[in-house]
Amino acid sequence: MLKNVLIFILFLIVVFIVHILGFLSRRFSDSDFYKNLQKPVFTPPGYVFSIVWATLYILIATSGFLIWKNKVLQFADLTFSFWAVSLFFNMIWTFLFFYLQKPKMALIDLSLIWIFTALFIGFAFNVSAIASILLIPYILWLSFAFILNLKIVLMN
Repeated sequence: MLKNVLIFILFLIVVFIVHILGFLSRRFSDSDFYKNLQKPVFTPPGYVFSIVWATLYILIATSGFLIWKNKVLQFADLTFSFWAVSLFFNMIWTFLFFYLQKPKMALIDLSLIWIFTALFIGFAFNVSAIASILLIPYILWLSFAFILNLKIVLMN
């Protein structure tokens, strides 16, 4: 039991390191870049992103942990790989969009996040239905983020 709690905490730490790296990419980027972009009217205020991502990162960590915990089941390793690859692409999105100021590259990256998350959700259902269901809000947010990112590319 204690081992599982410690491993879950490790999953939270890994996922929040991804968040911190994204935050640093944004923090050390040109702050006027995002302000000066033309954005669609449905762009949420900044605080919404913070609330949503904090919640999603907890769900992502929990989902990854549940797959890891069931690693003896068929497809668990492949499913976990989808989780890790999605998290990697998640980490570099902020770097691409804010630090490099490349919304088109970020859009491609976001497509990859969506694909690997969808693969994770599909494969995870056979390993842990809960892990799969936990990421439904994430893929919905990714879908919204894709539309938002696409509109920003088209408007600029």
